[in-house]
Amino acid sequence: MTPEPPPTPPNVDIPEDVPRVYTNFVLIKPGAMDLTIAMGHQVATNPPEWSVQATMSWEEAKFLIGALQTSINAHEQTFGEVRDIARVAQEVLARAVAQNAENSEEEEDRGEAS
Repeated sequence: MTPEPPPTPPNVDIPEDVPRVYTNFVLIKPGAMDLTIAMGHQVATNPPEWSVQATMSWEEAKFLIGALQTSINAHEQTFGEVRDIARVAQEVLARAVAQNAENSEEEEDRGEAS
């Protein structure tokens, strides 16, 4: 079965004065009638520096999910699978916890040997 190509986006010019931001940290704040997506940039364990918030209806959010999934599917067909950052973050955290436990045991061993 041949995958369906992504729809052609409308020819819309985005004005140059519309800010463009990089984000690697997203927070979703749901409400009864709409939701807000806050985006920012976070380095290491520092708090994120927030760049932008977008509030939209639930209907628009559902449309956004579909549009993002279509774009991701097309990207992955061309370039390969995109990493799941939630899984990567869990793996990094697990390694850090294991390393911390190992370091603590080494410190205890040194303390007992003194």
